[in-house]
Amino acid sequence: MFDYLDKIRKKPRHTREVIAVSFSGVFTFVVLALWWHTFTFGGMNKQDDLAQKQDSPLQALSKIMSEGKKTAAETVTAFRDQTKQLEYVVAQAQLASTTALTASASNAVYPEDILATTTQTSTIENATNTNSTND
Repeated sequence: MFDYLDKIRKKPRHTREVIAVSFSGVFTFVVLALWWHTFTFGGMNKQDDLAQKQDSPLQALSKIMSEGKKTAAETVTAFRDQTKQLEYVVAQAQLASTTALTASASNAVYPEDILATTTQTSTIENATNTNSTND
């Protein structure tokens, strides 16, 4: 066997390619012949039993399409539910942030208020100090 492979290796490239294609063709023919023999002669009774149990190609396609339609409908429904939940969460977050901003705005201390408070305190302290020194 190895001697034959050595002889093939010594031949020109074109000849080796012809031998390789021929060998591949013969091998493929043998496999297809065995498959065809099993298909036509060996499995007639089994195929009749399977034909009774299996749906026609049209029925199988119809089942696949209906299952696909159900899956798509479930996916769309789940997507809608998730979208509604997300919208609810966003609305709640906006409401919370608006409430927090309103509360902080009403309790906010602006620089003008600090300056006015400081001025009033200074005026009261000066008046108190003036009254204390007058006594």
